[in-house]
Amino acid sequence: MKVCWKSYVCTAIEDGPGCLTLRCPEPSCEAAVGPDMVRLLASENERKRVKWCPGPACEYAVEYDDDFEFGSYDVSCNCKYGFCWKCMEDALIRWIVKPSVNGC
Repeated sequence: MKVCWKSYVCTAIEDGPGCLTLRCPEPSCEAAVGPDMVRLLASENERKRVKWCPGPACEYAVEYDDDFEFGSYDVSCNCKYGFCWKCMEDALIRWIVKPSVNGC
């Protein structure tokens, strides 16, 4: 794998939410950089901060900012699907089934 691709993906992840809709850097190409490519190229630390949304038919990734005030692992995707960062379960179902368990 070329160093330029690794650098491109890693820089995009560091830059923030723009990495969630990453496309090929060639202007005439509209191919998306998919989850497999990101997993292959991203460092271990970067992979810990970004996960692909488990929502039905969702193609977005979610970046986790571990600086939450209340210690909650619940995150929300652009597709409006909410899930627990740790266990990847649907947030609403998790709160209904296990209401006393905060943050998984």
